[in-house]
Amino acid sequence: MKYKVTVVVPVYRVEQYIERCARSLMEQTLDSIEYIFVDDCTDDHSVDILKSVITQYSERRGQTQIINFGQNRGLAVARRTAIQAAQGEYVISCDSDDWVDHDAYRLMYELAVKDDDDIVICNYQTTDGEDHTTHREQPGQDKVTFINEMLYGKRSWSLCNKLVRRSIFDHIEHYPSKSMGEDMAVTLQLYYYAQRTGYIDKVLYNYYQHPISIVNSRSEAAVFSQYSQAMDNTNLVLNFYRDKDIEPKIHKGLNYMSYHNRNLLLPNLRNRQYLSLWRQTYPGIDRNVMMDSNAPLKERIKCLLSLLHLYPTITNLLGFTICK
Repeated sequence: MKYKVTVVVPVYRVEQYIERCARSLMEQTLDSIEYIFVDDCTDDHSVDILKSVITQYSERRGQTQIINFGQNRGLAVARRTAIQAAQGEYVISCDSDDWVDHDAYRLMYELAVKDDDDIVICNYQTTDGEDHTTHREQPGQDKVTFINEMLYGKRSWSLCNKLVRRSIFDHIEHYPSKSMGEDMAVTLQLYYYAQRTGYIDKVLYNYYQHPISIVNSRSEAAVFSQYSQAMDNTNLVLNFYRDKDIEPKIHKGLNYMSYHNRNLLLPNLRNRQYLSLWRQTYPGIDRNVMMDSNAPLKERIKCLLSLLHLYPTITNLLGFTICK
């Protein structure tokens, strides 16, 4: 490979944040890095700001490329395009409104090489600019345990705190085309093929959560869009694992993942049309989750109430859900 690490960065409507992100990348202490930015037909000044920052780091110019899309194609396609073009031994993603510690990729790469890891994970921090929360991502004792922890939402499936051997991406059978749940769809396939995972007990990635994000939008149209995209990627994961030799607890975890993603419709359940759609999605899933001792008790209670057709009225009263 030409580089030790390739950093993949989709760019869309981030003119307020791209300078901070780009500087944190250009100032990495690892020398052999390739940067691939994908201009997803952004309609603001993000790319102009990015180019201005790059010109200030002459030693990085030859290591940086910007791929331009003629139309907006979404996060999933942008990432896939960059990964396919990557010339690094390892690949990692970075969202263009986030930033990384200046030692992040050197520390992660050195551990990957030392232990011959397929994936190296670091801790990350979420922040809205005022409050900060640290997330420790130490993997379990074995691959199956870590996959299951992701399925139950106990671990993040984000690609931004995971350095992945480039060759593992060649095994991906189903690349997502929809953005909601894209990390989930890719990471759960990568971990099936990964043999060794390393871990750095340091916060090396900073994830910025801003209120105008589409993920935080509660409008009916936004909620349905998120649900539709998440269902596409959930089904992609289910199809991937359908013919794989996996342990029974993974099957239970896949059920819980499906149940959790279906619940993106919760804010719209006062609408009878959406309530009907919600009940028709993965029939029988509530019974499966209710009987799953690994599922959170609150979710099992919600499933029982659903089966008794007391959902979401009673769960609203109990504070388990907030449905319109």
